[in-house]
Amino acid sequence: MISIESSEENEFVRNLAKKSVPRADEIWIGAKRTGSGRLDFEWENGNPFLYKNWDRNEPNNRGGNENYVYMRLSDGFWNDDSGDVSVHFICE
Repeated sequence: MISIESSEENEFVRNLAKKSVPRADEIWIGAKRTGSGRLDFEWENGNPFLYKNWDRNEPNNRGGNENYVYMRLSDGFWNDDSGDVSVHFICE
């Protein structure tokens, strides 16, 4: 899946997803939790996890099992989630 490394890339991915899947509300991005810390995330492709676009009060790891990250297409902000839902994704 995709890694996002700047605000410009975040906006590009958001717009691409909105055009490609107009009915989608969110897309999975390639970030995953790596430890027990609130901010312990990495990109699945091994790129450094430097740019972040978390929504307010995120990531929160609600329930202790929110290990994956999606982007909300309405505003481009990110949220951690359990991965139990079926959501579109973009690959690099």
